[in-house]
Amino acid sequence: MSNKTLMMIVTDSWVSVNAFLNVPVGERITLHNVGVGWGIVLTGNEPSASVDRGVFLTNTDKPSYQLSIPLSSPEVWVKSAVGDACYVIAQSGDPVSFEPDGMPRGVIEGLNAVTFQTYSEVNRKKATQFSASRKVEAIDGQVFDSIIQTGTKPIDLKSREFAYSGLGLDADIYEGVIYTGGAADPVYSSNGITANTFDFQLLVGATITNIGTKFAPTIYAFGQSSQISRGSPLSALGSNYILSPNTAYLLRFISNDVQDISARIEGYNGFLDLPLTIF
Repeated sequence: MSNKTLMMIVTDSWVSVNAFLNVPVGERITLHNVGVGWGIVLTGNEPSASVDRGVFLTNTDKPSYQLSIPLSSPEVWVKSAVGDACYVIAQSGDPVSFEPDGMPRGVIEGLNAVTFQTYSEVNRKKATQFSASRKVEAIDGQVFDSIIQTGTKPIDLKSREFAYSGLGLDADIYEGVIYTGGAADPVYSSNGITANTFDFQLLVGATITNIGTKFAPTIYAFGQSSQISRGSPLSALGSNYILSPNTAYLLRFISNDVQDISARIEGYNGFLDLPLTIF
C-alpha cells in the first residue's frame, strides 16, 4: 500500500485521482477539500465530460469536505462542481484511519496485546503536536493578543493554560479576525527525531482592525487575594477548540490586576479523524 499526499487543483475536467497519485486502482484514497470551491467525486470508468452529478466534496463549512474511498474500490475521479477551481489534498494509503483492515492474527490468537495510546501521545511522536508559551507583566485592564493563522490543515487547540500572580484574567477566542503586521512567536513540537510540518503561524504584536466573531465562551479565571496564597498556578482552563483551515483566530486575555501572567497553548496541527464521510 502506497502512502502519498499531494495537492490537486481541480477544474471542470474529470481527473483520475489514482493516476494523479500514481497509485493502483483499489487503494484506499482520502480527499480533503481545503478551498471554498466544491468538487464532485465519482468512482468507476471515466465519466463523460457532460456528467456534473456525483458525490459532492464540499468546503469546510459543510460536513462532506472530507471523503474516504475504501480499499478495492474502482478508479476515483474528481472535478470541480461549478467550474471554479477546487483545491483538494489527495492522500493514498491510510493517512487518517487505522492501517490494517482487520485485527492482527496474533491478537486473535492471544499472542499479542492490543496497545492503546492517546491522540496526544501519538501526535507528539509524529511531530504534529505543538506548544507555545509567553510571560507578561500586566497592569489592571491590559489586553494581550495573539493570532493563530491556520493554513491548509485544521488545528485541534487542545488546551489554553494560565498562571497569574494576582486576581486573575478573562480570556476569549474570536474567529475571522482582521489584522495587519505581527511577528512570529516560537512554536515547538518538542520532538528531536521527527521534523514538524506545521502550516500555521502564531503571531504577536499584530494590529487588530476587526476582532471577528466570538468563537467560544469567555474563560473567567479568579485568583486568590490573600497575600499568603495570592494568584494561581498554571491550570488548564479551556480545551479542544477545533480551528478551521485558512482562517485567522484571535486569542485574547485581559488582566484583572497588576500581576505577572504566563500563558501556554498546546494543540494538534493536521487532518481530523471525524467527521469522516465514507461511500
